[in-house]
Amino acid sequence: MATLDELRKDIDRIDEVLVRLLNERARVACEVGRLKKVDGTAVYQPEREKQCSNTCAAWRARAPSAPMPSAASSSASSMRRGGSSAAWCTTKWTTREQ
Repeated sequence: MATLDELRKDIDRIDEVLVRLLNERARVACEVGRLKKVDGTAVYQPEREKQCSNTCAAWRARAPSAPMPSAASSSASSMRRGGSSAAWCTTKWTTREQ
């Protein structure tokens, strides 16, 4: 059986990976926002939001006994929404350009 210190080290390692992945995701989302701005595409796209929400729901359905509560995976769904990310990044790019 693992010790408390070993389990905490595992959590720290996983957290490090999560932060790297979230930063990579943010970088890509900012690029999406930049391209939308250049193309004149609407930042908020309800169909994309629905698609992302459905994708997260499918992930939850494949792991019904996972210890992560559905509220947390709903947060993941919110984070995946291209509209929110692109809106934030579009604002970021606009601010940088001024």
